[in-house]
Amino acid sequence: MNPQKTILIIAALLLASALASSLSFKVYSPSTEYARTSPITVYANVSNDANHSLSATIFASLASGEQATSVSSYEVALPPLTHEIIMLYNFTPGELNQGSYEVTASLESREGLIALSQTQFSVFGAIRETNAVLEACADENCYVNSNVFKAGQTVFLFVRSQQNQTRCGATTVLPSGETISHTFPYSFKITELGTHYVAANCSAPGRTPIRVSLLVSTFAETPLVKDPQVTPELWPEGIEYALPDAVDRGTKVVQTDPLRALLAALIMLFGVFLIGYALKKISDGRKTGKNASQSPPSTKANKN
Repeated sequence: MNPQKTILIIAALLLASALASSLSFKVYSPSTEYARTSPITVYANVSNDANHSLSATIFASLASGEQATSVSSYEVALPPLTHEIIMLYNFTPGELNQGSYEVTASLESREGLIALSQTQFSVFGAIRETNAVLEACADENCYVNSNVFKAGQTVFLFVRSQQNQTRCGATTVLPSGETISHTFPYSFKITELGTHYVAANCSAPGRTPIRVSLLVSTFAETPLVKDPQVTPELWPEGIEYALPDAVDRGTKVVQTDPLRALLAALIMLFGVFLIGYALKKISDGRKTGKNASQSPPSTKANKN
């Protein structure tokens, strides 16, 4: 072997040995078991115990069974007698499936491998999606839910969720195609007739995001509402309705029972039939009397 080449190899080995003795390297995760609803992090702790600065590169890979992610690299430059904690992986809830995982990381310099470290963890449980429901209301307290509004009314939009920390970003598309971005609660005044489309992307900690939507329709005519002056006992039989802007004027519109309306129509038709039948009989009787009066008188022969 070439003596010069041998000297270089020995020097590289000595340098790698010196770096290994000067650097401590460990890969770890805060826990060995994670629910799918929890974030997962993996760190590398690198310490420089030498009296001079040292530089190296961390190569890390994540494997589960026979599947492995692509290798990631991180450059490390440590001043004398210092240490650094580097985040190698940060997985959001639900990003990893159930199973066992192993992280392998190597600390290397230009001269070769300095240190190797591994850590394992497992993921269990199923993750649920965020719970969210959109509501359109006619008042800011949402006492009355409605998907139909008249022109000029104010629509109040709310999101209901079983999770306290649910966050939603929404857009409302007007009938003209104009898009409004907003959060909740949100209100707007109806200035365009047609269908308003409301869509929201909602997420909560430990749950998968969800997209929910709502359609709000508008009309020029005022919908009929129950007259508050009518007692509830009368509503099942024949409900009186009044236009909201006409209540003060005393203008009322009465909606009758459909069965009663049908019965009244049948009675009316039967009455018309009887009247027609009677008129026909009277007309036939008059014709009979007229014909009898116009017939010639009969003559008898006088016998002497």
